[in-house]
Amino acid sequence: MPDDATCLSEGAFRELCGTGAVRLEGRAVVLEAPIKINANETLSIVGPGSIVGSGHSLFQVGGRAQPFGLRLRRLALRHVGSPARRAERSLGACVFALGKGIIDAEDCDLRSECGFAVWLKQRAVCRLRNCRLAAARAAVAVFNFSAVRLHACDVADANPHGICARGCARVDVEASTIRNAGVRAVYAYMSPTVALRDVVVSGTRDPTAAAVQVEA
Repeated sequence: MPDDATCLSEGAFRELCGTGAVRLEGRAVVLEAPIKINANETLSIVGPGSIVGSGHSLFQVGGRAQPFGLRLRRLALRHVGSPARRAERSLGACVFALGKGIIDAEDCDLRSECGFAVWLKQRAVCRLRNCRLAAARAAVAVFNFSAVRLHACDVADANPHGICARGCARVDVEASTIRNAGVRAVYAYMSPTVALRDVVVSGTRDPTAAAVQVEA
């Protein structure tokens, strides 16, 4: 963790988030609870900088704001465990979106040591460009009617799957790599839509499972 001179308190960070636009300018923030972006709210955070949190997620995005509810640029996000959440077997994520929430991330590093890097439910949308994702569970979890698009991203070291989609979710991956998944690079089932273009899959660790599996 950076020294105190480069740290921003959680209270000060939450106050800045209330303005809708934050520049971290190399500072680090530690969160005990998620930052919530609700209906018609937008939040843009520009780095460089790092955000670490041990709550359910670092950011929870709802509502239907356009063109984004949460925009992230040049940030390192770390979702870490806590004794209480481990006792509850609560997974959580770096970023969690539901409803019609929209996340737009570019040049970011998202890592969860106890859950997902990105978790989408209902009709949420996430756009990722030039991002690196790693997680103790699926790096990207896409459920219901939600949608994710990855361009020039690196997904690594997730378990069991790099990307997991369930239901009528949409997955669009282009010019990206998916490496060292515990079982599958992509696992999608229950009527998903999956498009993979110029994607390199390598190092899946279960020889009995297909690296990419899509089921109707």
